[in-house]
Amino acid sequence: MTNLSITNTLMIILLALRRLKNPLSEDELDTLRNEGFALETSPEYWEDIEETLMTIVEENEELNWHFQTIKKELELVEKIPTEFLPTWEELETELTYGDSEPVTFGVEPDDNPDITPTIVAASTILKSGNPTQLVLNLSSLERLQFALDEFSITKSRYINTGFYTTDNTYLIDTDEPLALQKPLGNISHNFSSVSYILKVNVGDFWGIGSAEKSIPEQLLLPFYEKEESLEMDVVVNSFDVRVDSPQQKLQLPKNDNSDFVDFRIFLTRTGRQTIDIDLLFHGHLLQSKRIEIYVVQHSGDVAPESAFPVQDAYITWTRSATLNPDELKMFKEKPRRLTIVTERDIDYNRIGLRFYDTTGKDLGCQHSRLTDDSLTQMLAALRTQLVKSMNAYAGTIGSTEGVLTKHLGQLAAVGRKFYLALLPGLAKQENRVDRSGKLKVDLEPETIIQVAPLSSQLGVPWELLYERKIEKYREGRITLCPTWKEHGSKPEDCPSYGTEEEARVVCPHSFWGYRYIIEQLPCKITPHTSAPQHSLPLLIRNQLPLQFKAIVFNDFKQLNNHWEKLHTLASENLLKFLRIDSLDKLQPALSDSNNPADILYFYTHGGSDDFGTPYLEVGDGEQIELIDLDAWNVNFKEHQPLVVLNACDSADYTPDNFENLLQFFCDRGAAGVIGTQCEVKEKLADAFILNFFQSFLQQKPAGEALFQSRQILLKEHLDPRGLTYSLFASADVKLAQKVIE
Repeated sequence: MTNLSITNTLMIILLALRRLKNPLSEDELDTLRNEGFALETSPEYWEDIEETLMTIVEENEELNWHFQTIKKELELVEKIPTEFLPTWEELETELTYGDSEPVTFGVEPDDNPDITPTIVAASTILKSGNPTQLVLNLSSLERLQFALDEFSITKSRYINTGFYTTDNTYLIDTDEPLALQKPLGNISHNFSSVSYILKVNVGDFWGIGSAEKSIPEQLLLPFYEKEESLEMDVVVNSFDVRVDSPQQKLQLPKNDNSDFVDFRIFLTRTGRQTIDIDLLFHGHLLQSKRIEIYVVQHSGDVAPESAFPVQDAYITWTRSATLNPDELKMFKEKPRRLTIVTERDIDYNRIGLRFYDTTGKDLGCQHSRLTDDSLTQMLAALRTQLVKSMNAYAGTIGSTEGVLTKHLGQLAAVGRKFYLALLPGLAKQENRVDRSGKLKVDLEPETIIQVAPLSSQLGVPWELLYERKIEKYREGRITLCPTWKEHGSKPEDCPSYGTEEEARVVCPHSFWGYRYIIEQLPCKITPHTSAPQHSLPLLIRNQLPLQFKAIVFNDFKQLNNHWEKLHTLASENLLKFLRIDSLDKLQPALSDSNNPADILYFYTHGGSDDFGTPYLEVGDGEQIELIDLDAWNVNFKEHQPLVVLNACDSADYTPDNFENLLQFFCDRGAAGVIGTQCEVKEKLADAFILNFFQSFLQQKPAGEALFQSRQILLKEHLDPRGLTYSLFASADVKLAQKVIE
């Protein structure tokens, strides 16, 4: 094939430009423009042109990473099939500058038989001055990208599971139920207990379930640069199945299948039950898989028809696999000190939590006292108290220490009840010496706690958990820690720590929201459904000016004042606002691919109707619901904004809720969502979020910015209502380019 090396190299460069998120520099654009003209006029000097192009590629970390990734994806392809290459007809219609006429080409096929549509496409795009935008028009690249995505499926690796007999000689067929007992020798009426070996590995698919979702391989690429094999942690837990040595190390080679790790399991009852498998690396949960089994009383017993499949497996939680080089670097450098993974029993509606430290060490599993029904009741009690505190500060920001003592005391009481119900194992320790060797947690202030969602609905207010003993609030009996502004955030820093007075002293630093940064990752997956085809990014890929789209409710008394304050955050050349105050403006604003939002900000009224359907009120009171956003095909896959729902009840969800705006925005590609646990007053919404934006626009991570805004409100204004706001994203997500110095 003529110009095979030119074709392959140019197509890889174009596809890498198509994937590029960060803008090219002016020097890079000038060089690409020059090489585009050189390619147009003197393609016979390809070697010189290629050398210059590759210099640009290799010196741009993100571009080079995309180039090398695509090159590797094409390693097994001898040549790019012609159906994935551009045609002359496509060039005439697709290579346009905005709304202008099609571009003209400096060469035509009749001028030189060695000139191909690929060369013309590349020269036209490179010399355009806006290659990352023009390259999106080329449908051949979209075809090639789709083909690479399809081809990559054959190279995927999966968490695989299967049950073996204890002598490791026989793999139990997936259509065969496990048994609680087996006959003892030849005596049919005597039985002995049965144990099994659960084998787990990562590699080509085999065993229980189907090849639904591969592990997030891309997250591991930076680690494989220096290592040929990575050490993973595999942890097996269950409500009813007893597991010997539930934590095992697994060596995952760069390309091949891993070896097997064996877990001996003991069944304790008949019927349907579950086993959960977590795969962790550097304290980050990568993926969770659930096995469902049906257990009969005796081996050879036939399971009822309703029990099938008697062995099933599916992914319940998975981390994104599509981070860019700078994001991968952040992922590598920031292991999680504590990860909390949650599970639910399918038959008895029990909730359990599993705890892991940075190294993946299993800190223990405990079964909460909460069911979905009791969790719903507890969330209602928490949010009712939040509303009482919200109303106590109505029309103002902050108050006196007396008012603060009352509402911190009342919030601490319900937060403590929630803590005892949700985390009974931790509550027994009181963050002191752990006598059992399990659940020993000693976290530094501002530690990031990673939480896998508690149920199918997001919205649990972890910030309100109160982790030391406190009496029920009684005026005059409960006092505020006198040195809370001065002393550190560790438990022992409080002067009442360990004293007889401790339970009658409310200390703000015992609330999780004032001590830790909490990220709730919206990565839970409904069984046997496809995972969202987007990443949970660590960077908002903004350029300057940052695109700030604000959806507002016109009846707010503070609206104009709030709008003016937002404009004082940065100059117009750094921060560009678009005000949206009607449905007619909102729909096109959400669909505008030429000027996508970096921050999508809702300063609106929120709530839910009689059916529990959440809504946001825009403009003069027009309600938008999830079905509206779905009908508009809202999708942020190409440019992922941070969504800030500064509206009443925007994170007020329970397991009973069918629809969920938080999950919708995340599933459609948002970088994450900030929401509120109850109704919010205008002055609070104004003050809190301005403090947040002040930090976030300085390129501070969202988790840190939210934590600082909460602290400012408490320390400077004696106002505890910052606990209302929660983060549903990676705590590390931040802007690619700083807006405020």
